[in-house]
Amino acid sequence: MPLVESRDLFARAPLSWSVIAGAALALAYPPFNLGSLAFVLPAIALWIVGLAGETMPPWRAVAWRAWVFGAVFHFCTLYWAGWVTVAGMLVMVAVLGGYVMLVV
Repeated sequence: MPLVESRDLFARAPLSWSVIAGAALALAYPPFNLGSLAFVLPAIALWIVGLAGETMPPWRAVAWRAWVFGAVFHFCTLYWAGWVTVAGMLVMVAVLGGYVMLVV
């Protein structure tokens, strides 16, 4: 059985890896508070988000993955805002995901 190249693996499932990276980074913040992972997870997350797929132009693929990563991360860490208003939390998560997309 031939080895699968990592680029092919990420090209087939780009959004799932961005979701995993965002959720993994959220583990470093309260209420999970796994702060010892705070130095490792951002590097892994940015590496995953930075891998461009082969089905879209690289800038488009990276921007989309960065938005998904940011939206998942902020959804996991700002869950408490949903207690006030769910619609407001979803708008905030979408805007902050867009901010991550612009920064990456």
